[in-house]
Amino acid sequence: IEHLGSQEGIFKAKMEITSGFDQTSSLIINGDDSYLRTELERYRNSQKDSYKVYSFGMELQNDLCCKSQEVVDRDKTRFTCSFEDETYEFTIPCLGEHNVRNAMAAILAGHITGMTMEEISKGLLDFVATENRQDIIKTDRFTLINDVYNASPDSMIAALKVLKLYKDGRRVAILGDCLEMGQYAEEGHRRVGYQSIDKADIIITAGHAAKFIGVEAMERGFDLSRVFHFETKEELIDSLPRIVEDGDVILLKASRGMKFEDIVEVLKGGCQC
Repeated sequence: IEHLGSQEGIFKAKMEITSGFDQTSSLIINGDDSYLRTELERYRNSQKDSYKVYSFGMELQNDLCCKSQEVVDRDKTRFTCSFEDETYEFTIPCLGEHNVRNAMAAILAGHITGMTMEEISKGLLDFVATENRQDIIKTDRFTLINDVYNASPDSMIAALKVLKLYKDGRRVAILGDCLEMGQYAEEGHRRVGYQSIDKADIIITAGHAAKFIGVEAMERGFDLSRVFHFETKEELIDSLPRIVEDGDVILLKASRGMKFEDIVEVLKGGCQC
């Protein structure tokens, strides 16, 4: 957003992918998104003489609609979708509504390319997250949700929703700067802070803009004694032994440039720092 100026600017840039489309092409969109929904409406109101548009999401107007979802076996999500007047059940080996949405996009891609729903269901069960993307690590002391590959306010909020699912142990959010936010940096990080209130028991932040996560949480009534901010990642690491406890479930997320994998390695080693 720092470079494209607004969400509308990002939408227009992403839609440039359709400049090479023809009648044989298909566009799969999140139909719950206010910008992408306009593309769906344009398609449905046109003569449909260009590319095809398929939508997924939680709202009923979508071609593939998620009707329910639940956590099973602590680390899997089972969800039910309606599609072309039929109902189908799928399971993915990860948590979070954002991953259900990702799976729904994959379901539509599989359908368009000729796979059966049974083949798609089996394929989803084999999903393996790429390194540093919601990688669940269990150590002798902690459960780590390693999601340090990259971050935006929206993806950070999605990760916090996953943290909220854990009921055993304190929920600790270690969050860093979302970069390339430009003039929207404070607003974006405050939005994360607001969403943190009912999803984390401890908030630890590092970086220039990330401080607004804790500031917003405290302004909204979050306990001051459970918010910690550090200007640098190194200061955060040095302070971890006095903050974290055995049994903590710890989410780690920041933009790629923050290199929070260094914190992950410290915690994997038992935080003997």
